[in-house]
Amino acid sequence: MSTKEILEHVKQLSMRINVLADMQMLVMEELGDKNPRFQTKAIAKILSHDELREDFTEFVQTEKGMSDNVKLFMQDINEMIKDIREEE
Repeated sequence: MSTKEILEHVKQLSMRINVLADMQMLVMEELGDKNPRFQTKAIAKILSHDELREDFTEFVQTEKGMSDNVKLFMQDINEMIKDIREEE
């Protein structure tokens, strides 16, 4: 397979992933607006994955215009997870 073909496959996969992400966001918004408990559980599940949480924490800390409340929330989440892991 040539580099050009590989790049085309990657482009197609990227487009499909973006469509799936858009649909997931729509579902999350709809369900989350109607059921805050579901939204909280979904966010907790996503943030339980170390790599995703670390990436999101870095984004929150470096993104211009990010509110202090969001930054503090992420710090609290990271501290909570650290405490839980120390207890294990």
